Amino acid sequence: MNKPATNFAYCAGLIDGEGCISIVKGISRLSRRPSTEYSLRVFVSMNSLECIKKLQGIFGGGLYMRERENTNFQSFNWTVTSNTALEVLKKTLPYLHEKKQQAILGIEFQNMLNRRKKLKHSSRLSLDEVNEREKFFKRMKSLKTEKLIPIASKGLP
Repeated sequence: MNKPATNFAYCAGLIDGEGCISIVKGISRLSRRPSTEYSLRVFVSMNSLECIKKLQGIFGGGLYMRERENTNFQSFNWTVTSNTALEVLKKTLPYLHEKKQQAILGIEFQNMLNRRKKLKHSSRLSLDEVNEREKFFKRMKSLKTEKLIPIASKGLP
């Protein structure tokens, strides 16, 4: 069944306003020698379970609840990673505004990972591959801080 574009536009609004597009860096301990690994992640956190369920209904992914410290409230969280995150970004990209550059970088990153999987069978990364992934990781971090404006020094636009 085809999903209407309005669903993708709606999801893009949730991602732009309440979401996070990131390249996550961690340590894989699956082999005898721990190694650094990187993965694409799209995450949305909000108080509306209905909105989070809509995201999950359209794209799949994980849904969980988190109690907020020192309050009687909880937040609902939706997460997708790797190729599922890639599909989310491809389908919402035309409708994203605030996080469009992050989405483009995330798509480029996951496509690079997928090309490697097709070409190689070894799970160990070369130093060049680790460095390339680290560059993506740092670029994504810089995209998140470029738009931050210190309120005390600039005032509101």
